[in-house]
Amino acid sequence: MGILEAVFIGFFAAVGGITFLTEPTDIAIDDIYIPDFEEQGLNHETVLGILNQRVIELQADAGISPLDDAALRLNFKDSAVAQFAAELGIMEHVSNLHAILDLVDYRMSIAIYASEEEENEYRDIISGLTADVFLLETRSGRLIQSVRVTGDGDMLAILDKVAEQIIVMGKPSAHALRLFVEELPFTHKEMLILNEPVPAGTFVKTRNFVEEWLVVHAKGSYLDIGTHNTKAYERRQMGVRARMFNLLGLVEMIEGDYERSYKSFLKSVQVDHDFAAGYINIGAILGLQGKYEPALSYLRKGVDIQKDAPVAYLYAGAILWKQGKVEKALKVLDKLESMPGGTGISDLYKLRSVIYEDLIAKHSSDGQSHGVPEIELWTRLAENAKREQKIAEFKNPFQFGLLAR
Repeated sequence: MGILEAVFIGFFAAVGGITFLTEPTDIAIDDIYIPDFEEQGLNHETVLGILNQRVIELQADAGISPLDDAALRLNFKDSAVAQFAAELGIMEHVSNLHAILDLVDYRMSIAIYASEEEENEYRDIISGLTADVFLLETRSGRLIQSVRVTGDGDMLAILDKVAEQIIVMGKPSAHALRLFVEELPFTHKEMLILNEPVPAGTFVKTRNFVEEWLVVHAKGSYLDIGTHNTKAYERRQMGVRARMFNLLGLVEMIEGDYERSYKSFLKSVQVDHDFAAGYINIGAILGLQGKYEPALSYLRKGVDIQKDAPVAYLYAGAILWKQGKVEKALKVLDKLESMPGGTGISDLYKLRSVIYEDLIAKHSSDGQSHGVPEIELWTRLAENAKREQKIAEFKNPFQFGLLAR
């Protein structure tokens, strides 16, 4: 290796390392083997681009933005630093550096080939495709898991299946969230504050996937035997476990099993002490049970960890209103509205209108504490809140994505 190469490698170790840390990668795809399709213009780069796009789309269906922590990052090679390294011809060194420094969870190899062919008088037609997806340990290349998917001769259709397997293998919490959204009744997709539980057994697929994953990937499971994972890797996996327990808790909460839900949320924060969503959802459960002061304590703990947690402020506003602290509740909702994305939360305005309508009902009946001017003001504010609610639903049609994340 020449001096110039050594200088560039040193540069990428410093600058590239910082870039990759801020843009973490769950899976780096090493190889895409597609021998039967190169004549059609499908090569490693084009297929990787299609898979990237499909992974993004599949997660978007569940309300997961590529910028969310819950999102799967498919390939660090898309970063500007990595592409620059490829142009210089030293991408192999950067890839090795990425693995050595433990900046990627897994590597993956994919092989797509014709498994069935039919002949006609003009040419052979591929009528069946098979894709083998191999999940590899980052440093050693040891095979961790392999999955085979099959389909007809439609290349795009088989790539859809491969993209789904990439998420299942590389970011199981994102796949579980997709199942959750698919099974979530339409009546609950546009709410953030639970009103009525759904029937038990609504989330069969989600519960089965999460519970099986937690058994297989529990601390000390057979997958850990003989492995020497780094602290950074263990930290990332701890976050995945916390999200899975949290999602299980959401399933149980929405099905009305508050006791089990509380235990699942508690497990999520025991696994990861810095998991803000777990504390916030414990607060939600305690609030639903009428334990308002402990609920507010857990919500504050969640906000201490994650300042921009809009759902925590929404729950706090609801609890304060239930306690009869109307002015404090409205101040909390005002603060939520001023947060980035706050005006896209429809339940903020729904709760605000309910508070004003409750004030109108109480003071219209006694006719003593307040006169007509206050009631007229509250009526206008309630009507304004309802209009803002409609606007918020246009801004963010997938309201439940905020809670699920």
